[in-house]
Amino acid sequence: MTNLLQNAFQAARARVVVSCEICPDGVRYCFEDDGPGISDDDYPHLFEPFFTTKPVGQGTGLGLAVAHAAARDHGGAIEVFHTDSGGARFCLLLPQREDTADA
Repeated sequence: MTNLLQNAFQAARARVVVSCEICPDGVRYCFEDDGPGISDDDYPHLFEPFFTTKPVGQGTGLGLAVAHAAARDHGGAIEVFHTDSGGARFCLLLPQREDTADA
């Protein structure tokens, strides 16, 4: 979540919106910025290790790859969307833990 929030702040022109929604299967955390967005050419590569859209020396290209792997390791996922403002929206989906499902 920290990586997704930092990326939103770095991309934003003036606004970052963070939201949390309880879903039937778990929780969805979304991080939306009003920045330049993500090009269609970059979408397929977002979660590849060492891929970055940042200038040389300003990003390692590991943040989204690690966040994606961590989400997947916990049975979750990260979704990416274009926003109406032209920015990006990353949603982290985490499933409900089995030991709390009936609590």
